[in-house]
Amino acid sequence: MASEQYCVVVCEHLAEEVARAAESAGLDSISVQSYELERPCPPVTTHGVARLDIVVDDGCERVFIVGGQCLAGLACAGDLPERWRIRCQEQCFNILVNPSLLDRSLSEGAYLLTPGWLTKWKEYMEFWEFDRETARQFFQESTSKLVLLDTGVDPTASANLASFSEFVGVPFEVLQVGLDYLGLFLTRLDLEWRLEKQESASRKALSTVSRRTADYEMVFDLIGPLAEISGEERVIEKIIELFVMLIAPERVGYAVVSSGRTERTYSLPDGVEIEPLADETPSGTRSGFDIDIAHGDELLGILSARRVAFPEYIDHYESMARTLAAVCGLGVANARTYARLELANVELDGFARTVSHDLKGPLSALVLAVETMRDLLAEPRSEAVDHDLEEIGDIISRNVGRSVSMVNDLLALAEAELEPTDLSPVPVRTVVDAVLDERRGFLEEYNVEILCDDDMGTVVANETHLYQIFTNLIGNALRHGLSDKTRITIRYLGEVDPGGHRYLVRDNGPGIPPESMERIFIPFFKEGSTGDTGIGLATVKKVVELYGGEITAFCDGGACFEFTLFDYPAAGA
Repeated sequence: MASEQYCVVVCEHLAEEVARAAESAGLDSISVQSYELERPCPPVTTHGVARLDIVVDDGCERVFIVGGQCLAGLACAGDLPERWRIRCQEQCFNILVNPSLLDRSLSEGAYLLTPGWLTKWKEYMEFWEFDRETARQFFQESTSKLVLLDTGVDPTASANLASFSEFVGVPFEVLQVGLDYLGLFLTRLDLEWRLEKQESASRKALSTVSRRTADYEMVFDLIGPLAEISGEERVIEKIIELFVMLIAPERVGYAVVSSGRTERTYSLPDGVEIEPLADETPSGTRSGFDIDIAHGDELLGILSARRVAFPEYIDHYESMARTLAAVCGLGVANARTYARLELANVELDGFARTVSHDLKGPLSALVLAVETMRDLLAEPRSEAVDHDLEEIGDIISRNVGRSVSMVNDLLALAEAELEPTDLSPVPVRTVVDAVLDERRGFLEEYNVEILCDDDMGTVVANETHLYQIFTNLIGNALRHGLSDKTRITIRYLGEVDPGGHRYLVRDNGPGIPPESMERIFIPFFKEGSTGDTGIGLATVKKVVELYGGEITAFCDGGACFEFTLFDYPAAGA
């Protein structure tokens, strides 16, 4: 009797990744084995041929053999065991990362590598009879850069990449791909295996089971696109579309959950209210259900179906929905991961540009000042020399201050996403007063009028985080809204939901240009030549989101920033 297990046979370069991803996705039924190649894969022009001389455990009722073009010949063979399934990809990398990202790298002349391949790169050079000169000639003619698809399973991957890069004389990059996409691929294999088991059982069951078989076939066809979608909103649309096709409910709702709070909701038809389960039908007949969409221990959304077309199948529909929820959760988690990676790339690019541009100025000035000081110190002391040395000292002091300020801003941005510590009930008016006191001389010099509510509420938070919010917003108002009659308004708009507080900071300046409205919270984006780093508003947004809130910018007689803060959940733990 076959056990409840199936086998995934994969190239030796990817065996560790598959094992780790299966464990992370909770796919306990997978047994992972590897196959060798008769000759290494690229750069030889003829694809390596898999040598499948492994012995697969007889207890595995299904064997999925996964690979790239090295399996092309095997896929066409007609004498394969009945339980084998060949899953030949255009490239073996396609199981690790979205093909569109691969295509982008390949179009730039990149040579893609995995941690497993890099562990044996010296052996492969010997196999191809490449010495350093031959290898450099080969790779530099056809490759613009090496790109490591870093799955995080091999701590030596970066060192191996650096060694290989130095050997072939080609620059390298590291793309952190993780194991989520591979987990989705394995989940699809898992679903395929379970679907085949279900179909086999269905042929022996009553006639009603045939409807279930058709449902699962449709599911398998429809979940495929989830792996290719990078936007969360589009993933949710596909999830709703999937359940509409499967169970034909009159109403479907989806609530997006982030950090334990509902951010927004979708419904079909648009705008309809999804009634509670207890009130779904006048007679109380069960014809709907709610399903948690989660990944790991994180709740990502709640799917609600109401008034399904065939209530007699409601138990089957709900069971199938719970089975699919894990796949849907992985799709949503993948989309959020992709969004975070995109934002990280933007921030990384901005960081590089900021360091190279904004720090270059003060550092260059420091170098020039030091060289000038060295020349002056070599001259006889005089009143003119002393005067010049004093000016150079001022230059050094100013530029060191600018550099330190830049570094402090970068550290504040990096720390804005860290879990808060030292939590306590913080009176917000106390924080605002501290910010205003620091700027008291400037406010008096420019006759700035401050309108601030006496009662600003109390938020359970880290006091430094609240300080970061208000010092950046008030400082932003002073930089961009300064005029002959500058007025800054700081208001407490009251409580929202349990533990939530709304605030408004407004100036009476020229406001935010429409073309900049969508970009002001992007790290390192700068409006005008105010001398700021472009980090302040990005830091504010990160802190607000850390406390489960949102911030919006708009113009209403000046630049306005309205935001919500929630008492940090860990405060009551």
